[in-house]
Amino acid sequence: TRRSSDLSKAQLHAGAIAEEDLTKLELTELTYRQAVSDAEQSLMDAMNSLKQTMGFDTTVPIKVQYDFQSSGDLLPKDSLERVAYEQRADLSAAEHTVKAAEHQSDLSRSNAWPAPDIGIELDRNGPDFQNLVGGGIDIAIPIFNRNQDDIYRSESNERAAEYDFETARNGVRGDFNAAYQKYSNSLGVFRGLPPDLVKMATDVRDNAIRNYTAGRIGLLDLLNSEQIYHDAVASYYGSLYTLAKNQSLLERA
Repeated sequence: TRRSSDLSKAQLHAGAIAEEDLTKLELTELTYRQAVSDAEQSLMDAMNSLKQTMGFDTTVPIKVQYDFQSSGDLLPKDSLERVAYEQRADLSAAEHTVKAAEHQSDLSRSNAWPAPDIGIELDRNGPDFQNLVGGGIDIAIPIFNRNQDDIYRSESNERAAEYDFETARNGVRGDFNAAYQKYSNSLGVFRGLPPDLVKMATDVRDNAIRNYTAGRIGLLDLLNSEQIYHDAVASYYGSLYTLAKNQSLLERA
């Protein structure tokens, strides 16, 4: 847009365009400048957020390199879903809770049967008497109490743990499916764009500038070519960013 503005000023001095046309172009340039300023502010906010996440001081300068290139290949869903089940900490914690509840239930059931109490006794009354040795086994017969209360409580806890595990597993499946759907949609948008979209838009803009300089097209056509260029570039890199973001969210699901 700056280059177009300079060309228009030259056209104005040559008497090829009216001052009103130059004013329109300068107003358009102001709009682009505001958009660039907003983008730079968003980038600054994102950098500060990244520094805080990584534990850096906000005054420390960091350099971020962007690699939005994508092969356009769809990542395999089955393998990613298995990884999601393996890496989710909440699902792993629920699974360990189920195992602990199962062991507690086994212990409660084993305590329903009495443990024998075996005793040995040595008795010696005096120097002229022989030593007396005795032994016995004490078994409590569970006629009324077979640890039913503890068994019932342990089994209830086991069922609750299994329910929580299934709930967590369903949650992981839901999060993964939602993330995979977003990733698939963004990949479809990216695949629908021509691979040389940026070059095509650049050629359109450069041809328009050359034609405008030669006086073959008017200011309106030049502004349209500038708008087409910026829209195309924003669409291309925006789709790449969305694809990279959704792929990252999918890998963390």
